[in-house]
Amino acid sequence: MSELLGENWYSVVRPSVVSEIIDGEAVIMDLRSGHYFSARGTGALVWDWLDKGHSDRQVAQRLAAQCHIEETEAHTTVVKFISILLVKDLVRMSEAREVVTADGPESNAPMAFVAPAIEEFDDMRNLLLLDPIHDVAEVGWPARREDVAQ
Repeated sequence: MSELLGENWYSVVRPSVVSEIIDGEAVIMDLRSGHYFSARGTGALVWDWLDKGHSDRQVAQRLAAQCHIEETEAHTTVVKFISILLVKDLVRMSEAREVVTADGPESNAPMAFVAPAIEEFDDMRNLLLLDPIHDVAEVGWPARREDVAQ
């Protein structure tokens, strides 16, 4: 399997992109565009594993084991999913890093395989972009960004 895959790492584009896993769904917000995203099931798993520092190869191996599918199929779907995340500028390629361990036990329960997918929403765009967090410097409130008109 390792001959088939290169091994690439990705990181979430922070602080512009924030996310949380809630009841098996990754809720992802892009504070630059005001769009938010939803990834459920295998998509939430892949997002979580990438965010914790696993490489694409490691994610494919974990997905194959959890869903009882061939690693080549898992790799193909993981690469497709990551390419969408890259186009949406939610993740970027990065250097290998230490894997973050979960706060609690992760579920290793078998899961039916459905290719990871992501949904995009913009219905809260205006509200998210009105948030004053966009007008502050990286140090936080109350320091305003210099490029914001007063």
